[in-house]
Amino acid sequence: MWSELISPILLLEQFYAGALENYWYCKQWKDPANQSKGTVWTYWKADAFRHAGVPRLEEGMDCLMGGHHPRECRRGTKWTATWEDGTSFTIRSSPQATKPLMASIAQRWGNPPRILKREGGQAFAVESLEIRRDSFVYLVRLLTFEETASGAGFFKIGKASSIPNRIKQFGPCELIAHEAHQDGPAALHREKELHKQFAAYRRPGTEIFILRPAELQQVVASMAKSDKR
Repeated sequence: MWSELISPILLLEQFYAGALENYWYCKQWKDPANQSKGTVWTYWKADAFRHAGVPRLEEGMDCLMGGHHPRECRRGTKWTATWEDGTSFTIRSSPQATKPLMASIAQRWGNPPRILKREGGQAFAVESLEIRRDSFVYLVRLLTFEETASGAGFFKIGKASSIPNRIKQFGPCELIAHEAHQDGPAALHREKELHKQFAAYRRPGTEIFILRPAELQQVVASMAKSDKR
């Protein structure tokens, strides 16, 4: 245990070193109402830390409290956090962090995720701990194609468990709309519905849809009505 702990001065050094490497170390109380229960730490990439709105310090903490070396943090328990819009990030935590504990600290972030998933475990809802297998249906504009003479753009309607991870495979693109569904089969069924509904605009032999502004609004409106959050 003591080999994993570092002094407050070294913690500050590692804190700034981590910041330069775009990583952030955070400690939170396991139970703010009973601080004698101790703390739990999380380790983040800077963009994930900012997105989640993680507090720098909680009430009753100060920067002279001891911490852990980044080498130990990188061996922490791996979690995937997913937000309402499909954005997801990886977090490392204290090995003893349980599902209820992670849900508790997540709800004290400025922008809590909707879903957490421990590596090798099942995804669960942060608010209720209910097991979830969320999947998304998305509409993206493919920016590698130029508009047609009639002002139509090129779009793709698909499904994914992580929208950012999926759409980055398409090259430059813009997320226009998305739906959240309870599981993969439900999302697949909805994807097929949309493909059938807007088949008249589908480019033959591809999964690309050519949509003018009015037609695009039809797709967006249909997705807005059918979001299964």
